[in-house]
Amino acid sequence: MKRSRLFLISCLSLWYSCQSSDLSTENETTETIEEELAPAEPENFKIKDPCDLISSEKMIQFTSLDSSQKMGVESKVLTYPTCVYRWENVLVKTKTFELGEELELELPAQVNIVLLREKNAEDYQRAIKTYVDPQEIEGVGEMAVWGDRLSQLTFLAQDHIFHVYVNVNNAIEINRQVAEEIAREIFLSL
Repeated sequence: MKRSRLFLISCLSLWYSCQSSDLSTENETTETIEEELAPAEPENFKIKDPCDLISSEKMIQFTSLDSSQKMGVESKVLTYPTCVYRWENVLVKTKTFELGEELELELPAQVNIVLLREKNAEDYQRAIKTYVDPQEIEGVGEMAVWGDRLSQLTFLAQDHIFHVYVNVNNAIEINRQVAEEIAREIFLSL
């Protein structure tokens, strides 16, 4: 009987010690996650938000969309600070590729401006690797490329990379023209 009690006490002690170490590991993990999610120290960047670069009025002017259509503007941080201009009632045909197959969808008209801070020419070259059809653009920043497949213009200016995604018309040439106008406006405002 003494042995069985001793064995039971040993098992309970072992179980308790395992439980408390699991709890401390769980708490350490929670603390680590909270530290990773904590906002970074504020930095003194000239451009705080990409939505500050183009006013709603200018965006309507650039896109030539009917000003009676309601345009939503949303500032968010996905991977990088992004400004999204969206017209829910204006649908545009969009080509996407899934598993190498081209799909055509109708999505709300949209312009995205993505800002990557403190970047250089090497970072720019990495950023444009996804372009399968790069077309160089003159007069916008230090380097600029447009891609029909992405419907996006990427340029480097003053240690910043900007991605300007435009899908406001079914004609890719018009989307490119709008993207160039927006990019030039951003470049002039820097």
